[in-house]
Amino acid sequence: MPTDKKKILFVYSHTGSGHIVSAQAIEQSIRLQYPYKCEFEYLDFVGESSKFWSIFEYGYTPMIKYAPYTWAFLYKVLTPSFNLMLLEKSAEPFISRKLKDRIDSIDPDIIVSVHPLANQLITGILRKRLKKIPFAVVVTDPVTFHKSWLCCDRFSNIGDQTTAAVVATEEAKVLAVKYGFPSDKLHRIGLPVRSEFYEEVLNVRSDDRMNVLFMGGGDGTGKILNIIKELCIRGYSGKVTMLCGKNKKLKTRLDEMSKGWPAAEVEAVGFTNDVKSYMDAAHLLVTKAGPGTIAEAVLRELPMIIYYWIPGQEVGNAEFVKQKGIGEVIKNTSLIVDRIFQLQRNPEHLNAFKKNIRQLQDYSATTEIAHKILSLV
Repeated sequence: MPTDKKKILFVYSHTGSGHIVSAQAIEQSIRLQYPYKCEFEYLDFVGESSKFWSIFEYGYTPMIKYAPYTWAFLYKVLTPSFNLMLLEKSAEPFISRKLKDRIDSIDPDIIVSVHPLANQLITGILRKRLKKIPFAVVVTDPVTFHKSWLCCDRFSNIGDQTTAAVVATEEAKVLAVKYGFPSDKLHRIGLPVRSEFYEEVLNVRSDDRMNVLFMGGGDGTGKILNIIKELCIRGYSGKVTMLCGKNKKLKTRLDEMSKGWPAAEVEAVGFTNDVKSYMDAAHLLVTKAGPGTIAEAVLRELPMIIYYWIPGQEVGNAEFVKQKGIGEVIKNTSLIVDRIFQLQRNPEHLNAFKKNIRQLQDYSATTEIAHKILSLV
């Protein structure tokens, strides 16, 4: 067994779960392809560097939940690179010193960032180091992404210390070039997705009744519960599966309410690591516009209705679903219910979505990202 393992450091933050899930998917792919070749470290660049700034890190989820348009305002305000520079300069005294010490103690062979706000801080640290470390950025938003990911201008030049950046689509590549990032360092590959989603899609969907899978209830019980409630009250006779995540309140309410809906079969599922199996058994997915969920649904050939997106951050994801014809974007609860009934009566519409989905499926993306990262070491 080789002893000269390469050490890969993933840098992330606790602002949602998507960033660390992307890193874990890359790690999983490398382990499957190159067992015993690498070891892995994870660094929460905010939480492990500054207790003060970690307040903002852990405030992200409540803000998205209770004040989404405040987040949209901040997202827009921080788009100009000058404002972004001011934010990073104000955070630098609190974070950079400990971040540098952590990087020095880990002594990685390569640093991989899956979070936009880490990139300016890390490239600033790397400029001052005598020992150069390859630095890769994996952008986890598929189409539109914030300028902080790859900003390159007179106020910020992430590109000079970045060895390579991976983006998911041609649209994202064009945007990166617009931000000033060097085109020769850009690689359009895809989004990292866990290996189980690359398995062959099995025909386990029942033809005699529709099964609608609902996701996105992990942080709230509001709109998604109203959709399910109206659907069942109006006499839906198929199956409803709701992945509640860690939201025990949502699961309890659904379990209680479903007793009054005899026509529908309602299954409220708590936290599970087997999302793939539930996708495979569903005919339609109703979800928020999270990039990871969309990528997973594409690989499982599952049409979707997007009912919500984080303002600013996920607008491009919703537009992507609509433009590519792999699902629909509907905000109104009653219209969502109307459309589910229409799709139940006319399953050929679902087949049209599936045809478009097959044009986007790429089962090699995570493998290629893993190859690219290892090629930089």
